[in-house]
Amino acid sequence: MRGSITGALIIFYGRSSGAQAGDRSELARDFVSQFITPITSWLRAGHVSWDFGEHAESMITLYSGKVDPAIAALLAIDMNRQTTENLIAVFSLMLAKQWSQGANMSCDSPLLPWDYFLSVPWEEAARSRWPVFELAAAWSGRVSVSQSQQEGFWDSCSEEAAAHWQSPGLQAAVTALQAGTALEKHAARFAAAALLDRMNFTQWLYYRNEGICNTLLLPMLYFTLSTSSEQPLIPVAFALRKINEALSDVFRTRTDQDVGAVGCDLAAAPWPVLVLAARLAEKERMLRPWLDHVLIDEQEHEHVDGQGQVTGRRLQSCDLDTKSNDVPPAFQATDHEVDRKLDFLAETTDQFLALLGARYIAIAGTLLGAARHLGRIPWDDDVDLCVDSRRSFQLTTMSVAMQAEDLGLPVPPGLSHRVLTALKFLRLHNLTLMIEAPRSMTHKITFMHSSEDEAGVSIWLCSNLEDPSASEVSMMSELFGPRVPRSALMPRRKMPFGRMAMWGPRDPSEVLRVYFNESNRSSDVMNVCRGRKLHGVTIKEFDVELPCRCLSHHYSFSTEWRNVSLQEDEGVEAIESLGTFVKNHLPMFAASG
Repeated sequence: MRGSITGALIIFYGRSSGAQAGDRSELARDFVSQFITPITSWLRAGHVSWDFGEHAESMITLYSGKVDPAIAALLAIDMNRQTTENLIAVFSLMLAKQWSQGANMSCDSPLLPWDYFLSVPWEEAARSRWPVFELAAAWSGRVSVSQSQQEGFWDSCSEEAAAHWQSPGLQAAVTALQAGTALEKHAARFAAAALLDRMNFTQWLYYRNEGICNTLLLPMLYFTLSTSSEQPLIPVAFALRKINEALSDVFRTRTDQDVGAVGCDLAAAPWPVLVLAARLAEKERMLRPWLDHVLIDEQEHEHVDGQGQVTGRRLQSCDLDTKSNDVPPAFQATDHEVDRKLDFLAETTDQFLALLGARYIAIAGTLLGAARHLGRIPWDDDVDLCVDSRRSFQLTTMSVAMQAEDLGLPVPPGLSHRVLTALKFLRLHNLTLMIEAPRSMTHKITFMHSSEDEAGVSIWLCSNLEDPSASEVSMMSELFGPRVPRSALMPRRKMPFGRMAMWGPRDPSEVLRVYFNESNRSSDVMNVCRGRKLHGVTIKEFDVELPCRCLSHHYSFSTEWRNVSLQEDEGVEAIESLGTFVKNHLPMFAASG
């Protein structure tokens, strides 16, 4: 369908046969610099309102007057690549084009390519140079919806969903939200209380693909929780993503003939979904201006190796006779307080997942540390574990319950005994379970009232980890994670990790090889060390690799691997140390001899 819409737009706007590619490109650049940038700044400066007064309308009308040459330029240049930014650009311009029709705007316009907007990740769209969310909010506030189109929304409702939307509590919350951002937190908390008081979490989960009325219930709950607190366990990015997913699910059920009805569904909804999405996008931009990691260029190679040769970010050799007391910044260890917290969090997360009955494995740098030196990498400031992606809803439910409890709201009914036990365990240890979702979604266990840049255990989502019929497991992300043969993962095995034993894959070497090849890292991970990541609102990463032996004066694990005879003193000491570890941490094996 997307291809047919693109073709129709090309025919509709036409291409100037006399214009060269360079001319079209210059036209597009001028349009962005001279018009898109200032109007985007204006729209995002707080001038977006529910009714859009005359000043806003005149701005949008001016915007719409620039549409024809801009779309022609975009389509002629590189719409065949259909990048996220290009799809957003065309949808933004088409919204502005329809706005220029004034009172004739219809919610089911076939010219609006909703698939362009709904198919792109909204966490990327929120940071686009095009004000797509603000334009969509403006459109939804002024578009005309007929009586039959209003009834179409309610026809898609189950009896329970309709009762939720029409409840006095939710209606009052919408009115309060319309009053402005000053009351937003109170209105959101009021709405969350109304939803939680009558919700059925399990049933709502299965509302997906059953009409927009039913599908939007859970995303609207996530919206209310994400905006009801300064440090929500359900973050803004997660709420934005879930609204995106819900609308995409609805869109996929449409045929080519009724695809325009998506706009009517949104305009007829009892909550102004597109306006709320614009508010979430604005909050997310303020929290994280960009998504990508910030690479720190390590300029101190000479500090490590006065004679080493640098190729790209890889140091080829190092001078082992150079003994400096200063650890290179890229490899500075975390302080003792962070070490203590991470050790405690790793042990309690292991127990927490056991209470849930969720099998996990160590991944990424955590697995590398366990395989390379039986513990956490000294400069690693987090712990990475992975559970089956089907556990995500269970973990999300727990975050909802914990935030509801923190806000003094009713805890969702119908939670299983396992979930209630695991929740009690977290509270007992002063821990909380939050969601992180700026790009890859993870669940994070950390201490209560911690900020995003504090120590924690990230629980990633691996697809098919608990599915014995699957031949591959997608690590860390269903769509983008590296795919590892199941035979390399299962059955799991216990691996020493500092003062505890952690679950790892059956073949750690193979899993590490696949993972780091996918990450464009050196494949010799047992002997090559990578600069540290600094986790926080923005992730910063030192862009440097070097042989681990360069750090041997600072870290004992970084000496070169070599075979040790069991008859030598070092071999005897290693066996004794292993026996002590097994006795203290794996008593069932020690007892069996």
